[in-house]
Amino acid sequence: MRRYVYSTVNDRVQVLDIAEGLKQLLTNAGFTIELIVRLDYQDISEMLNIDPYVGKLIVEAAQNVMQERNQTEILSS
Repeated sequence: MRRYVYSTVNDRVQVLDIAEGLKQLLTNAGFTIELIVRLDYQDISEMLNIDPYVGKLIVEAAQNVMQERNQTEILSS
């Protein structure tokens, strides 16, 4: 499987609210949360050879994490 980006410690897919197997698949492919939210769910499903519905669930989980991060940053500033 091709790696698309290098994961960083601060942007781990392990925090996503998805199945552990999907987290492992994303990690092995080098996905980060920031990359996931920039991609279309159909692109992710093609890259990982998974069902588009599952790709959509991954994108939605990543968007939720980013929203939570943004809210935390706003509250702490």
